[in-house]
Amino acid sequence: MENKDNKTLKDIFEVTLSDITRNHQHQAPVKIPDLEELTVKLVRLSLIEKLVESKEDYDTYLSALFTILGTFLGALLTIFTNDIDNISTKYVIFFVCLISIVSIFLIVRIVTLRNRYLRVKNKVFNSENK
Repeated sequence: MENKDNKTLKDIFEVTLSDITRNHQHQAPVKIPDLEELTVKLVRLSLIEKLVESKEDYDTYLSALFTILGTFLGALLTIFTNDIDNISTKYVIFFVCLISIVSIFLIVRIVTLRNRYLRVKNKVFNSENK
């Protein structure tokens, strides 16, 4: 569909702005961004998919870490608040040590996944697509 008047987007904005400023009912200032701010950057779909995948991996491991930490705190609470015999205490201490080892693994994995996510995010938003 071709415009008969051949108006550009800038002309339409100017007409709309003049209509708004003439109408005294609307007194809110209207600021149109610079053309540079209106620039659309095209990004490869594979980068977007990689960004979403890395964020999902990061969130999954972070959720697992908080679940393990909750279990760890529950086990410590059990040790200190209940009057349990020595055999049960040994199992709970073993369980706490096991949880600590798993937590350390998760923390290392979360740091690497977060770094991967930030690299992909920078590649999508800050740098040129080459």
